[in-house]
Amino acid sequence: MDDFLRAAEQLFSEKGYGQTAMEDIARLAEYGTGTIYRYFESKEALYGELLERKMAAYLEHLVAQYEAETTPRGKLRALLHGKVDFFARNREFMRIFVKEFVPECSTMAAALTPEARELRGRCLALLRDTIEAGIRSGDFRAMDPDLAVAAISGLGNELLLHCIRDLDGEGLGEAEGFMMAFIESGLASGDRP
Repeated sequence: MDDFLRAAEQLFSEKGYGQTAMEDIARLAEYGTGTIYRYFESKEALYGELLERKMAAYLEHLVAQYEAETTPRGKLRALLHGKVDFFARNREFMRIFVKEFVPECSTMAAALTPEARELRGRCLALLRDTIEAGIRSGDFRAMDPDLAVAAISGLGNELLLHCIRDLDGEGLGEAEGFMMAFIESGLASGDRP
């Protein structure tokens, strides 16, 4: 099963969901086409499993970095760095993620399983909890946490898209530095509106 998922990730990243056939995946995994259907009833089911597994790995990666920090500012940095670090290590999935979660690129959102949607929601909940803790501690100025999460998540996704579209997946470190400075200046407590 893992052979099929690895092959699918590579092909979905390179060719996109619509241009990838189950036969292509089986061939790249070095199995017969009939074998892939023993594990996955359809391309959509395979895609959903791939997204669910990768989102679970993403959440696990974020939680490990998040829990290592004690302050809201440290947790925010950990979440932002965790996102960039995960995608730097998972370039193929980064291309798929951007296609799924950046609205202008969404091609197959219907394939997301409820579990994958829930995992993505948990990733965003970590960010929301961090924003709320920062507001309570005075590290961050008072604001609507839901708007802050949408803005930070959107910024991160757009920067990933920029790194893929304009830099062929490179420049993630520079994007992370920019994003952190930009977000911290916007969240900083003080007399700013």
